[in-house]
Order: sequence, then structure tokens, then C-alpha cells
Amino acid sequence: GGGSDGIGFAVPAEKVARIVEELRTNGVVDRSIYTGLVVKSVNQRVALALGLPNTNGVLVDRVDPDSPADEADFEPYDVIVAINDDATPNLNTARLLLNQFRPGERIELSVIREGKTKKLSMKLGRRS
Repeated sequence: GGGSDGIGFAVPAEKVARIVEELRTNGVVDRSIYTGLVVKSVNQRVALALGLPNTNGVLVDRVDPDSPADEADFEPYDVIVAINDDATPNLNTARLLLNQFRPGERIELSVIREGKTKKLSMKLGRRS
């Protein structure tokens, strides 16, 4: 009768605790992170052109000048495959992972550049 049809969602306890603490302290959850990256999904054609084994990852289309991504040495055509060792198989997963962080925090991203995996460290900015 309630419409749940046996569907449940799990949220890690540490994420809930962090959000509760942020709400207690600030009254809001700050999701105003800014990276300076313009990204898109990796499709079959892009994967083939870049010599990727599959379509997993997020393609960097553009890097804003003087942005956190620019300072972290991102380049167009980098493919982000992990954020803090959590895989980013697609754009939606990458967005969900980024929403865990706040402006000023440092994250490590694994990218494929010219066929080689490289780690880049980026301090997240604040969207104005």
C-alpha cells in the first residue's frame, strides 16, 4: 500500500553523519563546488579515437583558465576514470561522487592521458 514495493536505498553512515553535522553547523548543505571542468560522456567513437578499451570514464572537453582544474594540470581529452579511487564509469557517477565534497577540499583524480594513467590533485573551488 505505501508504494515502496520493497525498494530501499542505502546511504553510508559516514555520509549521513557529515551532512547532519553540516546542517547543525551551517543550516545548509554546501554543494557549491567549482572545478573549472566541462565534461561529457565517453561514447564508442571517442573511446576508439583515444584508444580506450571501453567507454568508462568522463571526457574533459574544456578546462577553464585560472580554475582549480587548470591549476591541477587538466587538459582537454583527459578521461577521468576515478575520484579518490572510486571509479567514474559515467557522468552521473562522477557527479554523485563530486557531491560528497565541499569547496576547499582536495581530491585526487585518476585520468587517462595519451594512453597512460596519471593522478592529478585538485583543490575544489567555490562557484560564485
